[in-house]
Amino acid sequence: MPPQLPSGASSAPPEFHGLVDVGGYRLNAKLSGQGRTTVVFESGGGSLLEGWASVEALIRPFARVVTYERAGVGNSDYPPSNYPGTSATGALRTLLLALGVSFPIVLVGHSLGDFFARGYAAHYPEDVAGLVLLDTRDARFYEQLSPHLPPKTDTESPGLARLRAITSFYVGGNSANRP
Repeated sequence: MPPQLPSGASSAPPEFHGLVDVGGYRLNAKLSGQGRTTVVFESGGGSLLEGWASVEALIRPFARVVTYERAGVGNSDYPPSNYPGTSATGALRTLLLALGVSFPIVLVGHSLGDFFARGYAAHYPEDVAGLVLLDTRDARFYEQLSPHLPPKTDTESPGLARLRAITSFYVGGNSANRP
């Protein structure tokens, strides 16, 4: 049975790795390190939280570190079928509150994660002390990519299917919600 975290900062464990309920589904998250500053990593594409392990090792002696997997990635649950892309922002905030993170945070967005990081900063500016964007994409990247994707097949790779879904989100009707 996965560990259950109580809500609220006072009951948060100093270190944690497991599944956290964020409102009907669970996100795989890791909280480590020490210090007053909390650095939250927003991964690119379908990257797993372990992808930040070498960076985490360097900063956890002086900062709290949160890595996690968005809904449908890695060990996180798939989101509900009516899950708009903007829900990722609320899910991250719910996760951070459940982990007992102190605000403001430093938010690091890598590749596709930069969209989610910028969206979080736009929705919760009081939560964010700093924003670091790595390997970012122009807001029109997915619009330019869309015509170059191959036709959909029943045997396409999971990576291509994920890229197609992300592209559809940013090019389709949800583009107005783009951070």
